[in-house]
Amino acid sequence: MKSVPPRSICLFLALVLSQLLCADLYVIRVTSPTTLALPAPKTGKEDFYQCEEGAWQPLATEATETGRRVSVSPKMTGPSGKVKLLLGKPSWMLLDDSQPPSLQTITCGGKQHALAKDGTLTLTATEGASFSLRFHVSDAKNPVDPSFVSFVFSTPVRRAVVPVLKGLDGLSKEGWIEVMLANLEVGRYEGVLRVSDRSAAQNTLDVPVRIHVVGVSVSEDRQTVRLVNQAAEFVFQPHLSQQLLLPDGQWAKLTTNMRGVWLYPREFTEVKVTRPDAHSQTAIVRAKVQGIKGKPVNGLGELVFELTVRDDSNALFVRSRSVNITEESVSCNANWGWLSASSYTLPEGAREWRGKSHDAYIGIGKKDWLWLAPTKKGAKGLVWISEQVFGESRFDTMLLYSKKGTCAKGQSADLQFAIASARDAEEACGIFEKLKELGCLGKDEE
Repeated sequence: MKSVPPRSICLFLALVLSQLLCADLYVIRVTSPTTLALPAPKTGKEDFYQCEEGAWQPLATEATETGRRVSVSPKMTGPSGKVKLLLGKPSWMLLDDSQPPSLQTITCGGKQHALAKDGTLTLTATEGASFSLRFHVSDAKNPVDPSFVSFVFSTPVRRAVVPVLKGLDGLSKEGWIEVMLANLEVGRYEGVLRVSDRSAAQNTLDVPVRIHVVGVSVSEDRQTVRLVNQAAEFVFQPHLSQQLLLPDGQWAKLTTNMRGVWLYPREFTEVKVTRPDAHSQTAIVRAKVQGIKGKPVNGLGELVFELTVRDDSNALFVRSRSVNITEESVSCNANWGWLSASSYTLPEGAREWRGKSHDAYIGIGKKDWLWLAPTKKGAKGLVWISEQVFGESRFDTMLLYSKKGTCAKGQSADLQFAIASARDAEEACGIFEKLKELGCLGKDEE
């Protein structure tokens, strides 16, 4: 065979798929006619080429001791100059196959589950749960490839789980994939089941899986609390501004004014997890305070938080108490929020922001609930539920206010609310009504 000048051909990817296809697949970029000696299996005798994504065409080759002698030219390529060569096609392979394996059923705990509208399998479990996910897959044209089946978690940490295969022997077009999960800790888990067929295109099915293990977990240093319900994960930590991480990626914060001093959580001094009832877990958190410049403020106030998740609700339930620890009565009030939105909706209708245009804090009043529209296209907004007073900041962000007044020693400025993801105002109203029905909404104690 003649030598190949370096500039006449570029073998940019030689994807040898002997185990996958019982054939060798090469992707070559050609700039001038040339002849190559390529390894190929001896089992299959048919050879083909494909121009870009067009139909496969028979390819004339010459057998050698180690494979094939192949002549290629730019006429065989598309605009990119690339051509695919399939050497040694097995008799069972159908070349006209552009569709991945299909998912027939999903079973967990003896019950069938359907994918959500976005194609994701979403499940809820309890702490320490162990169960198996059983996926029934099939392919219309080519066998499912047992060597290209995987299940990998990407969240909270990247971790592969080796699936158990049943009925997938390499030539079968149908079978079952079982993923065993054991002793799951509280958290939000995201992974993907990936299944390929044995076509020349190696068509691949991806099934995203999301599992919420409901409950409360506390970091080793006791400074981070994670709360997971059936739909979302919330994170709580001591900080000037980044205190409570919400499902839309925003941080809500508690701001307290006590005797004219602005206070924020500085360090958690106690974190206790309780189970008020069969459906709930609550983190009770006590915190030292810091001033607006991040320096400790001692002897003035303490912050107490109760954060609750339920296995029958998408909401996080929050109660905060800004407690006077001095020996004298002091002025005291607090607010939660500084949450952004493109607009917001009250029970009586949609509203546009006015705070920034008026350079003023604008009261909204007691509204039971409001919906904060997302700032990003395709994202969900937030429903904020409370019997206390809402208002706009002069930065076009939403606030929830406590009552202003004087607190004696041990008394506090309290705030209580529920918050959850909601795609629109209608869903926000539905979440509010469900929480009322469940009896989850606390009364304004002021």
